[in-house]
Amino acid sequence: MKEHDVYVRTEKGLEMMRTKRDALSSELRVVFFMIDGQSRAEEILAQVAGLGVTPEAFDGLVRAGYIAMQAPSAPTPAPADAPVAAKPAPEVDRFYAARQFLNETVVNAVGLRSFFFTLKLEKANSLPDLRLLLPDYFKLIEKGTGKLEAEVLTRRARELTSETGTRRRPEPAAT
Repeated sequence: MKEHDVYVRTEKGLEMMRTKRDALSSELRVVFFMIDGQSRAEEILAQVAGLGVTPEAFDGLVRAGYIAMQAPSAPTPAPADAPVAAKPAPEVDRFYAARQFLNETVVNAVGLRSFFFTLKLEKANSLPDLRLLLPDYFKLIEKGTGKLEAEVLTRRARELTSETGTRRRPEPAAT
């Protein structure tokens, strides 16, 4: 793993998530759910720092076939003095991505006990609706996997449901 690598979930990883709730340790499960095909490994590690996750977590998930490094895209040149900020995704895309994240992580954490929460998710029609569910989400994740994991996943859920939906990303250091 290199700090600037970006990972995606593989078909095997998605299948594992659907069928084998306990296939990963708590630390690897959190890393797996944080992988979104956009965030760099260093960003994910910073977000899960309190859980004792090391860079080897990515290597283990790659060896198991659950994630793969995303192919690098050609960088687009920008003026040297232009600030680099993430382009906000359309609100509908952000809503569906946030709802999917909430659903996948809560089902993985508590299984069938998430039934009533997933019904609430299905009724949600907007990012503000999803934000209203975050306290219940935290409680369920905490009950299923513990407070630290609940804090990390809820923080990510807040990012996904935020007003702007953007995170300013530092540019990779010149090599």
